[in-house]
Amino acid sequence: MFSEGNTFHVYSKSDCPFCDKVVEVLREKKREFTVTVMDDAPVRLHELKTAYEWETVPIVIACAPHGEKYFIGGYTDLVTAMEQYEQEQPKEE
Repeated sequence: MFSEGNTFHVYSKSDCPFCDKVVEVLREKKREFTVTVMDDAPVRLHELKTAYEWETVPIVIACAPHGEKYFIGGYTDLVTAMEQYEQEQPKEE
């Protein structure tokens, strides 16, 4: 699911502190990402929540270089997935 080539798409709302935290984490990790603020698109946001069976924002999607998309979840899910990915990487000596 994760690789160095992944970019991320974050669906958020402007009044969402966890959305801000996702952006902060992605910046700290120097990951490429796009944010789509859904304040003016409640129908589309509802469609995304239904499609991913997710009730809150942010909605974080990992986008692989070959076009595959992987649903991550929210802030805590992103942090957990990134920590797991980092632990799986070979240690530099």
